[in-house]
Amino acid sequence: MARTAHILLAERNEETATERQAALEKEGYDVRVSTDQDQVVEEVRAQQPDIVLLGRFKGEASLELLEALKADAATSSIPVILIGMRSDEAMRKRAVELRAADILESNRSSNDMILTRLQSVRRLAAMRSELFRRAETCAEFGVQADLSNVGVYDHAETAHLLMVSEASEYNADLYDALLGQGLDAIIEQAPYRAANRLDDNDFDAVVITATLYDDREKVLYLSSHIRNNTRLFNMPMLVVKDEDTDPPEMTLYRGGANIVLPHDKDYSALTTYTLLMVDRRRLWNSVVAPYRTIMTDKILDPDLGSVLSTTFFDAHLKREVKHALNRDAHLSVAVVSIPTAVRIEKDYGRENAELLLSRIANWLSGMVKASDAVGRLGTYQFGIIMPATPEKEANQVAFRIAGILQNSEFALGEEVMEAIHVLVDCGVATIQPYDTPKKLLTRARQAIG
Repeated sequence: MARTAHILLAERNEETATERQAALEKEGYDVRVSTDQDQVVEEVRAQQPDIVLLGRFKGEASLELLEALKADAATSSIPVILIGMRSDEAMRKRAVELRAADILESNRSSNDMILTRLQSVRRLAAMRSELFRRAETCAEFGVQADLSNVGVYDHAETAHLLMVSEASEYNADLYDALLGQGLDAIIEQAPYRAANRLDDNDFDAVVITATLYDDREKVLYLSSHIRNNTRLFNMPMLVVKDEDTDPPEMTLYRGGANIVLPHDKDYSALTTYTLLMVDRRRLWNSVVAPYRTIMTDKILDPDLGSVLSTTFFDAHLKREVKHALNRDAHLSVAVVSIPTAVRIEKDYGRENAELLLSRIANWLSGMVKASDAVGRLGTYQFGIIMPATPEKEANQVAFRIAGILQNSEFALGEEVMEAIHVLVDCGVATIQPYDTPKKLLTRARQAIG
């Protein structure tokens, strides 16, 4: 069975470690356990896991281990989640300063909650891992990627928040507390107007308060708007809710919330976790930024420009297949065929066909995650490499892409008076044992139609 992610679980209590390992492995994670505090850093260095789950050790040893991991160049960019930490304001703040990816205090560290909170960190970890492999392929093509700033961000930089909340004394107090931490916050009462603000402005995180029974639809609407938007889908969301009102906590997590906290007026905890969400966004940006800088002419298609060349795509697919087989990881590939371009070339010439393909290439690049490699496969075909993506999710991506492209209009040269609607054919394949890049692509092409 393909593994969702590779985790190193550090925990002094062997019984707790065994229980958590079993729960995580049941959900498809590959988990290695370290119970020796003195060996944790060395084991992380050697194993290079996707994520480190750092449990309880004596005193403040967990924070000391976090600090050591972040100070080591070989481990500094690996996301670390603190689990079972006691509820202590000073420890929370120190964990944020040390760039913890998430904090689950002792009263909120059940196995179910760990699995829930892992989801967004897992996506971040998968992108980080793919970035380092992408850099290796780039080096083969003479492109050197600077990854020294991955996982590095400035705590002092002013953060911009969108606070979505009905006006109340409590919300005013929360707003003042956020400002007191040096955060720049804008309050918007209506989730529908908040969605428009998110579309038009750049924010580092969203804080949503849900205190009324009828807030359910509004909160889930906004969550859906964020998660289904290719520009916003990694926007961190913190939801504050009354314990006894709808929607249930897990419903909010399934809807896209990163952290859900009780509406108990603990402003210290709320502001600290808000800072954690801001840092999550900055961490994500530190991973995404190198993807932009490596997109140079040496690896791009010479005619279309915005997607990878066929030779680079083939070389990187070879590396991704090897990685997936070695780590027993998910990997899917989609083939996107544009038969409409054949008609355009016949009716209006090769130049207009290339113009259409160029515009579709731009759209494709903007509709996938940065870690999904889009390249040209042939005259009228594109390929998408989707690391850490199971087949069901890959099919959803392909279906969404085909739907958007087929419902869009494309303008070509002046001699083409009509708006062009395209026919899009997609096929998806996921890696199998003993696969090769050629076999994987062949199955994706055979899945078309």
